[in-house]
Amino acid sequence: MIKDPVEIAHMAKIALITDRAIRNAYESASIGRKEVDVLNTLTSFMIAYGAEMLPLLCLGAGPNESHTHPFASNYALARGDMIGCDVGGRWAGYYSDLARVAVVGKPTQYQEDFYKRLWEIHENTIAMIKPGIRASDLFWCCNEQFEKRGLRMSLSHIGHSLGLTLHERPMLCPTDHTVLQEGMVLAIEPATVEDSVKYHTEDLIVVTSNSCEILSRSADWSEFLVIN
Repeated sequence: MIKDPVEIAHMAKIALITDRAIRNAYESASIGRKEVDVLNTLTSFMIAYGAEMLPLLCLGAGPNESHTHPFASNYALARGDMIGCDVGGRWAGYYSDLARVAVVGKPTQYQEDFYKRLWEIHENTIAMIKPGIRASDLFWCCNEQFEKRGLRMSLSHIGHSLGLTLHERPMLCPTDHTVLQEGMVLAIEPATVEDSVKYHTEDLIVVTSNSCEILSRSADWSEFLVIN
């Protein structure tokens, strides 16, 4: 569960590769493009940036976006759609796991507000991470953030560790009371589904000596990304 500095550096590298690939694939997309074409673009960026393996490639838009792990299809992106992905790459034997959503065309005020609320939950949960807090306590702190904003969690956990596999201990769920320690790397992923639309964001975090550090931000995701 504890990664050494070399392992953390490997995970930071593949996390940034993954984030850059997602961002560039979304920014290269347009109304009318097929899901599978967006995913192929994302895959090409991952390989070009140095990923040695692509173990998790899930992407969906419109009616397919709310699926837990959608397979990209020939569905064409339409104005007003949400598009989401859950993507993991591997480099030097270590894994990434990131989820990002965007909107096709100008978002409605409702979509903007909903994304803002989820992002606040995401950032506030990350801010709580430090050595000494239990995995289960972090789960309940995140759950409280959802309740304050009138939202409902759609997953039975808010994240997990990873490293040589995509899911490792601790799991950030009510039944895992593991105490977080410096050197743990966690995927933080609050998610909610509303009206058959999934809002899901996921970042890789390393626990430091007194707080934590985000490993997976190649760009600013605080603003709802728009695909035109």
